[in-house]
Amino acid sequence: EDTSPAALEQQHKQGHHTRHIDTAKNLYWPWYQTVAHLLVYTFRGPFIAAILAVSIEPYYQRLIAYLNLPDVWVFVAGSWLVYVGTYAVINGFFSFCDYFGYLQQYRLPRTKRMIPKWELIKATLSYTAFSSAFIAPIALYLLHQYVLNRPTQTTPLPSFFMVWMHLTAAALTNELGAYVSHRSLHEVPFLYKYVHKKHHQYIGTIAVGAEHAHFVERMTSSFIPTFAYCISMGMPNVILWTFLSWRLQEAYEAHSGYCFKDTWLSKIGLLNSHRAEFHDFHHTVNMGNYGLYDGFDRVLGTMDHYLIAKAKCNGGLIKVE
Repeated sequence: EDTSPAALEQQHKQGHHTRHIDTAKNLYWPWYQTVAHLLVYTFRGPFIAAILAVSIEPYYQRLIAYLNLPDVWVFVAGSWLVYVGTYAVINGFFSFCDYFGYLQQYRLPRTKRMIPKWELIKATLSYTAFSSAFIAPIALYLLHQYVLNRPTQTTPLPSFFMVWMHLTAAALTNELGAYVSHRSLHEVPFLYKYVHKKHHQYIGTIAVGAEHAHFVERMTSSFIPTFAYCISMGMPNVILWTFLSWRLQEAYEAHSGYCFKDTWLSKIGLLNSHRAEFHDFHHTVNMGNYGLYDGFDRVLGTMDHYLIAKAKCNGGLIKVE
């Protein structure tokens, strides 16, 4: 496999279908190890999110009782604030690190071709600002008025266990939807060329680059998978907002270009170092690794190149030229 800078640049121009490599077959885990890995990643994040949801529920009920606003405005304003607030905090933190050189020991390896130009970053920020200010509120309003089958804003949360299970189901629904959409965007040449190629203008990921995508991709790979379960099951606002903030934090960190592997925050499940390294490889090499984490990729065999690269560096951080 040619991994020279020129060859990799050509891959980014054309996009690549999934390639299965015979030498990678032995690098996949046995089924029982894969199952154990999936169980940990499937249930740990939702468990932490469930603790957060149950913790903020009493304060939420007091706030809405005080505000006494219509359901639609609580939903729109709350969802918008979660989106914008998470974007500002997470992307602001990583932008601060990039600009001032903070935490560079956790920066993923970068070559010159992976550093985005300021013109691209500026275009991304401009479109994100426009989308946040105008498109997002309208989309949320229409979602509530014409799509959602949901309880009222005062509907209390179910038991902790059920909150945990709902968040787990939302995460699985999102991961499956995002995987199918993302893989399709790569394996259908027309879709890659006219839709997904825009996102791959960021060869080396940075946090704000998570929002740099064609409108069709934003809908099919992000908006619909994120909201699908909570919409169809009529989840209370607190569950929806907790999942939305967790999902956004996950996406921004996965695109951040920072991997906090072996830190205690990562070990207890509050960070997504594995996702950051996994998705960064997808951007720099532009093959395989279609999920935000490796669950479906392991089961469906779409991470051959990643496994080979990890084996070559003995499990350390992958350095792509």
